[in-house]
Amino acid sequence: MKKLILILIGLALIGFGAYGLFQLYKLARAEKSAEGSEEKPVESKQFVTTNSAGQTIIKLTEDEQKKFGIQATNLSEIVKEPQFYAFGIVLDVSPLVGYLTELKTAHINLELAKREFARVKTLYETGKNAPLKNVEIAEAEVRKQEETIKGILDKIAIQWGEEITAKNDIESFLRPFIDHKQSLIRVDLLPGQTLETPPASVKITLVNDDKISYDAEYFAIPKVTESGNITQSFIYLVKGGSLPVGMKVKAVFNRGTKIKGIFVPESAIVRVAGALWVYKKSNNEEFLRFSVKPDFPVEGGWIVKDAVKPDDLIVVKGAQMLLSEELKSQIRLVE
Repeated sequence: MKKLILILIGLALIGFGAYGLFQLYKLARAEKSAEGSEEKPVESKQFVTTNSAGQTIIKLTEDEQKKFGIQATNLSEIVKEPQFYAFGIVLDVSPLVGYLTELKTAHINLELAKREFARVKTLYETGKNAPLKNVEIAEAEVRKQEETIKGILDKIAIQWGEEITAKNDIESFLRPFIDHKQSLIRVDLLPGQTLETPPASVKITLVNDDKISYDAEYFAIPKVTESGNITQSFIYLVKGGSLPVGMKVKAVFNRGTKIKGIFVPESAIVRVAGALWVYKKSNNEEFLRFSVKPDFPVEGGWIVKDAVKPDDLIVVKGAQMLLSEELKSQIRLVE
């Protein structure tokens, strides 16, 4: 009897175990089925297509355009003097002060040497106990002082421009710098920017704050630029106060020739492979990207002469989204 009871208990345990395994099997099947349903690819609408000319077209319904914030409008024709920006730094004028002080001393020494040369030469020519050797020594001293002056002028011209070397009254020139009433700024144009002649005046602003500005007058052209810069450099003078040495500034240059064309705002511009592009809207639902030449930058955008017409609808909001959608379609094709 006892043995029978043990057998029945064993069978019951086996039955419970089998039932538990069956429930675990069902749970695993349910989880696998759920995972399989999650792994199914989600179909997304393709907005990009190709027209008969082989051009990539983005097609959006009016509701989709509203959803993505796409706005297109006709752009205005303007006549404006294009500007470009360059960056500069407030110079430490103490080396220049040192050079000009040396120059002043050299001129005094030259004047003394000339007087001594004239004196011994007169004595020699009148036979008053002045040997030729003394004349030659005095003349050599004159040449030495002249070479000293030339060397100082060359150093000034290299770093500060030849215009400074023409200053006659050095004391008057240096005084405003010593009294902290004016500053010199060297502006380095960016690669690709060129000017035949520097503007007589430019607007100087702080790099991080356009609200603070100064009027600067053309001062000189240094003969060499800073190490690593293969471009043009100009030195401008800011009067009325002393700016901190080494402060970074931005200079606004006018090109001097007025340009007529379509103003394309910065919000309409997208950049691909180093080129500038805009999207044109056609047929109410189609958008085509085309390049524009970045020849005429102005504040807030660009003046475009040929690529855009006044009756073209240009995307001014959402252009970056259109570009993203276009690039995504190219990635899908690669995959």
